[in-house]
Amino acid sequence: MPVPQFEEYLNNVVKTIAPDFSRAKALKRDAEQTFQFLKEIIKRMGITDESANTLIKMSYDLIMDLVRAKMFQKGLRARGEGAHEATVAYLRVLQCKEVDVQFANEMRDIRHRIMYRGEKFSKTYAELAVQFLEKMYPQLQ
Repeated sequence: MPVPQFEEYLNNVVKTIAPDFSRAKALKRDAEQTFQFLKEIIKRMGITDESANTLIKMSYDLIMDLVRAKMFQKGLRARGEGAHEATVAYLRVLQCKEVDVQFANEMRDIRHRIMYRGEKFSKTYAELAVQFLEKMYPQLQ
């Protein structure tokens, strides 16, 4: 399912707040630490079917934390039902390619299926998720 435009979430899921640079900085700092930790896990253990779900969730959460940091800098906060979709839609505002917005949305759906339905995903998808994170991370810094 296509991701709606970010503007559709304004004044509903996304609220305007005062820019929160300290929160943005904290999210970016935590994302950097988690990114380094993720790389170390992969270096030591590799990507396996057993680690796939954890690596997919970590990759998605890292991307979302970096996007949220950008939103906080602009005085925007997504909350409640639809917050994850709104955060993914914000990738367009950041001028990310549509293919990347759609992949991030697929990751959002897969993370949801892992978290709430207990589904298991493969090493192959985890490799794609980690590659996507490695591609997006510098763009979202």
